[in-house]
Order: sequence, then C-alpha cells, then structure tokens
Amino acid sequence: AGSRATFAKENRRRNTAAVDCPRFVSSVLGDVPRGPPMAAHRNRADTELPETAQQTPESEAVLNSASNGREYSRLQHNCKEATAIIEARVLGISAATQRHRRDLARCAVMPFDVLLLAETGAGKEVAARAITEASPRGDRPFVIVDFGEMSPQLIRAELYGHERGAFTGAAASRVGLLEQANGGCCFFDELGECPLEDQPALLRALEAREIRRVGANESRPLDIRVIAATHRDLWTMCEAGEFRWDLYYRFGVVIVRVPPLRERLEDIPLLFDHFLG
Repeated sequence: AGSRATFAKENRRRNTAAVDCPRFVSSVLGDVPRGPPMAAHRNRADTELPETAQQTPESEAVLNSASNGREYSRLQHNCKEATAIIEARVLGISAATQRHRRDLARCAVMPFDVLLLAETGAGKEVAARAITEASPRGDRPFVIVDFGEMSPQLIRAELYGHERGAFTGAAASRVGLLEQANGGCCFFDELGECPLEDQPALLRALEAREIRRVGANESRPLDIRVIAATHRDLWTMCEAGEFRWDLYYRFGVVIVRVPPLRERLEDIPLLFDHFLG
C-alpha cells in the first residue's frame, strides 16, 4: 500500500503542467466502463492515471495544445469519423455494443496506449483492430503478440528479434515482432501471461521506444502504438507479486472493458447472420 501511495504522490507532483492529464483524458474519453468482472481493478486504475501518458511526442502534443481547447475540439470531431469506421467492424445493436463502440472511437483518436479488459471470447482482437483501423495508424502494420501461446524460452527472440549466431540454431538474422510493427500498432494479447522475468525488458522497450535484437550491440528506434488485452486481474497479480506495478501503470492510461456476449444478447441474431452468411 505504501508503494502505491508513493507512486500516486509522485505522479501528482510530476503532472503539474498546463493540462491536468487524468482530467483531460477523462473529459475526452469519458468514464472508464465499470461493472463486473474486475470492478476493483478498474476503479483503482481509473483514479491513478500515470505520468506515462506524457511520454510520447504524440501525447505531449495532444496535452500541450489541449490547454486552449484546440486539440480537444479536433479530437471530438475525429471521434465522429472514427465511429463510422468502428461501426463497420464491431457489429451489434444492443446498448452495451453502442457504448463499447463509443469507447473504441474515443481511443482511436487519442495517441495513448490502451488496455482492454476482456473475458475469453469477448472479442478483444476485434476491438483492437477497430481502434487501429479508425486511428491515424490504420493503414500501417498490425502485429499480434500472443503471450498465451509464446514459449517462455523464446519470448525475447520473438519480441526483439536476433542476429545471426546469437544462439544455437540462429542461422540468420530475424526481425522481431515489435520491429515488424514499426510505424503501426502492436497488439499484446493475454498480457497477464507475460513471464515476470521478461517484464523489465518489455517495460524498457516501451518507455524508451527502442529495442535491441538478441546478440546485437546497438538499439533500434521503435515507433509503435500498443494495445494490450487481458482476461486476468492485473491489479491482484501485482499485489501477489506476479506482475510488475510499473508495467501495469504503463498500460493504465486508458482502460476499456469489452462487454461479453451475455450482456448483448440482442446482437446474437445479427452476429449469427454475419458469420453464417
């Protein structure tokens, strides 16, 4: 509890700029959706937005120009255009789906990384693709990193790539998944499955926006937006020492809940026709 209080206090001290970052993000994105599952996780996260919201040139530009209202008006206008794109990707007529599309449209026009809270089968990849397609990076690479299927022994080589001869069997150099996504979006599926020992290197890559291939001496610049998804309660995992607090807060800028199908039963006939038609 002490470390969390210290972290929040330091964030408040550093966020004394012209724009109140958490308040501005909330005013554009609206309230973080609440309700089961993981209600406590969301309620806590949405009250302690971290300073990492100001760590990219894009987000700094948004926050700096927001102080006089120009960026705010532009984002609100772009939300309407993003909504039209997302409506074609996220199907449904239920109230839950309509709210969800509005959340995704707001995420699309903001430069921040996004964390999707979704039960298995709720459509987190669909949501991630919708955000990306409706964003300025819509025509750029969309690369999926599935931590649930990745071998723990190969995570670093898969994420960052490797040079020839870096390890036994590395007969040629290989571009990693993060580098493949350069200029576009990287979707971290099942972020909660990322091994604890690999999280510090991942955090460094995301904060510095650069990677170093396994066996290389020089780093390479990285220009990506990250959308992560999990079905697990990361807050509880952090308290249990199974997930790093700093990596959690790195993704805690914008949190969106993907509603499960049981909350949008009115969508079933439309989805049925779509998948079978």
